[in-house]
Amino acid sequence: MSKRTNPLVAALFGILMVPGSICLQAWNEYRTIHRTRGLEEAGEIVVSLPDPETVQTELDGKLVHLSGQANTAEVLRDPKFGVEQNAISLRRRVEMYQWQETEKTKDGRKTYKYKQVWKEGRIDSDQFEQSGYGNPFPAFESWASTANNVMVGKYELSESLKSQKSDVVPSAIDVEAIKTTLGQNEASGFRSEGNHLYYSAKAGNTSPEIGDLRIFFEHVPNGAVSLMAALHGNSFASYSTKNGEPIDKLYPGTLTAEQLIEKLKSENMMIAWLLRGLGFFLCLIGMLMIFSPAQALFKWIPLVGDIAGSLLFLVSGLIALVLSMVTIAVSWIAVRPILAISLLAIAGIAIYLLLRTNRRVHQSHHPQEPLMLTDDMMVS
Repeated sequence: MSKRTNPLVAALFGILMVPGSICLQAWNEYRTIHRTRGLEEAGEIVVSLPDPETVQTELDGKLVHLSGQANTAEVLRDPKFGVEQNAISLRRRVEMYQWQETEKTKDGRKTYKYKQVWKEGRIDSDQFEQSGYGNPFPAFESWASTANNVMVGKYELSESLKSQKSDVVPSAIDVEAIKTTLGQNEASGFRSEGNHLYYSAKAGNTSPEIGDLRIFFEHVPNGAVSLMAALHGNSFASYSTKNGEPIDKLYPGTLTAEQLIEKLKSENMMIAWLLRGLGFFLCLIGMLMIFSPAQALFKWIPLVGDIAGSLLFLVSGLIALVLSMVTIAVSWIAVRPILAISLLAIAGIAIYLLLRTNRRVHQSHHPQEPLMLTDDMMVS
């Protein structure tokens, strides 16, 4: 366990964290607005290719939209296990049963817990706080391969677009054929479990042990796709809008150009709100750290310490909300004035609540003095 964190040190980190969170939110709003403008431009200039079987050479370099069947004739093969599949990509996903460390902090003290989990890749147990929880290196590792030529009619998908077709499905496995490929020595620790292979160095064990493996074989099949990118001969490349936003996107399924643009906009806003939430959280933590010396003063007083802690948390939350809303609103005034006004209104409400909370706290520490009667006011 670590020593209790010094409140003054925590306050110093908080003073650095609050402006850092504001910078993160300001950058996020710049990124969001920049991307929004680029997508609006893309929606105005994109041209849909009507026939995948005809290459539109006159549109070379332009932003285009295409829907059709993505196909490859290639058969991909796992070099270790011999699994074969006609697919756009083939993957071997290996999960190992291993130790995982979790850290919790309470009242400035850190505690560590260890549990056994199935996880792809090896967790580096050398970095664990406590010894006795070592993870071995897996006997087999994950692997993946992608077809060289994937076509949508007469158009060839670029490497970037191929990697974005992510509708993964399980591959059929022949356990006996796999064991034959592996050879007698390596195959002894394998058995079939549902849609995957199970490997253990101890043959016949019924419960998982550290170092055991689950091996899944998956592939991305041929199928319908919709894409938006720059036409480059009979293939595609990333398109750059006037403000420098890259457009190079593929989705499984059949989508119109308008639907594809809307999905890109939705993704942009989802990222924006995730980063906004992160920025608010960091600002809240920073404010709590700044107020930690004040909380430490009242902590040892029964009941008062709990009330002070709750009030400081409320005040920290309101300050973080005000700073976050104002940052977002200022960034969006020119682009989305209605959104900006709404956020400023929320910030105003938060400021009002903050002032009201401060007034109540002040009144609770300075109660009104009782009225004193003078001799002239007394009635005989």
